[in-house]
Amino acid sequence: MMNLKRCYFVAGLAALSSAALAQIAGPVPLSWKWQQATSVVPGEFAAHGNSIITAVGRRIYALDRETGNQLWRWPAEGIQGNFNRGALVIGDVVVAAADNRTVYAFDATSGKPLWEKTLTGGFASNPVAAGGMVILPMGDDTLVGLNASNGEAAWAKPLAVEGGILGRLTPSGNDVFLTTSNFELAAFDVVRGVKRWNVQFTQLNPDAIPVVYEDTVYIISGDYVMGLARQNGGLRAQVSVGEQAVFGPAVAANTISVVTRQGSVRSFTKQGRPTHQPVDLQSSAVNSPSIVGGKILVNTSNGSMNMIEPADGSIIWNYILRPTLKPAADTSGKTPPNYMTAASSVTAIGNTLFLNGRDGQILAFDNKSGVDLTPPTVSFVFPVNGYEMSGRTNVRAGEQPPFFLWDVDDLASGVRMDTVKVEIDGRVAKHFLTRDGQLVVRINGSDNPGLSDGPKTLTVTASDWLGNSAKSQFRVMIDNTLPALKAAAGSSGNSGGGPGAGGMSGAGKP
Repeated sequence: MMNLKRCYFVAGLAALSSAALAQIAGPVPLSWKWQQATSVVPGEFAAHGNSIITAVGRRIYALDRETGNQLWRWPAEGIQGNFNRGALVIGDVVVAAADNRTVYAFDATSGKPLWEKTLTGGFASNPVAAGGMVILPMGDDTLVGLNASNGEAAWAKPLAVEGGILGRLTPSGNDVFLTTSNFELAAFDVVRGVKRWNVQFTQLNPDAIPVVYEDTVYIISGDYVMGLARQNGGLRAQVSVGEQAVFGPAVAANTISVVTRQGSVRSFTKQGRPTHQPVDLQSSAVNSPSIVGGKILVNTSNGSMNMIEPADGSIIWNYILRPTLKPAADTSGKTPPNYMTAASSVTAIGNTLFLNGRDGQILAFDNKSGVDLTPPTVSFVFPVNGYEMSGRTNVRAGEQPPFFLWDVDDLASGVRMDTVKVEIDGRVAKHFLTRDGQLVVRINGSDNPGLSDGPKTLTVTASDWLGNSAKSQFRVMIDNTLPALKAAAGSSGNSGGGPGAGGMSGAGKP
């Protein structure tokens, strides 16, 4: 699986992250939400004492960790560029890199500018904090180290990375771990400014990210998770995943969990025994899974944050990240998805869970400060309450069978999708609930039979993840002498109807 090429060694143990210590093991209510609009995807935020430091758009912001209230921002007018590489906290210094090739530093408590340094080239990926300094991966395949206190160069010259920097850096203590285009995993001691060791693999995924847990460095190589001794790169573990995994593994005391390129979660013991059947996420991961309270947290491209029990693979929480404003239809009448993907992996600080979106949102979930006493909202979108319409499934060209459409959402803890039910006059109807929160019932003869003349009562029930339940009733009048619904532009007229099917004109009587 690999060829070993060991070099130098400096002793040290990886510190446990705050995420590993958090006691969050199930659904948590939303405590606060903050957003600064941006057209540039932000990087990871950082924590300092009781504050959260985030670099969004043209400014740096400090937020109160418990309330989300803004403590300070810099600069008032914004920089000439955008912060797109996240924020770091090194002692009492905040450091952030921008797309104008400049690194900025501030006092973490007051926001007072301390120093800034413009480099000659662009950044290859996000800078990291290691050994009390800022380590910047550069586009020319070198590492630049800056002293956090004054921005001065930490080494006489940048460290060249033989083979080129392939992906993101992983810091741990005085070390930085990275992968190269030569399929190597390399360890650098940034205090001494030297490479300690490197190990060559037959294959390394382009998005592979090293993960340090205690005294072992884990990396995904093709269909395997490899565990190497942090001390010297010696092989300690080799777990066969069975399919290609992405990003970095989520490692806990007894398990290793990965997300595969096909969109499933797999978990194994450190000895390589599967702990559950593959979990289908119905989407692809957008960043590395994380471990919080012994549970796996995965963000997917359909806007979902998924919490999974590694012992049996059960999904114990699902929360869909929404944009602040529901997107409007474009000029063609097509509405963009009503969800937002996450900008980075889920992070736990203390007993608060943080999720940040690509649109500059930060959401904080906390059992102590967050309260969820409200059930999901259920809104009738099509048709309107009391509408008269045809219930026939036999339609002609240019028409479509009837359908019903609701918006179902819960911003506090999320809709528990397996609790959603629709009944028509007490009879359970087959439904579809999209990630947009659109609940659809199609009366097309296959999903659900046609409707007879007369009033019909539509009952929708749904619960959130903290047990708050909603039961909403709506009424329509079925008159099968009325024309069928008009088909949407481009529809064959017999697709069964659905969101955006259009054509209310001539379809019934409001």
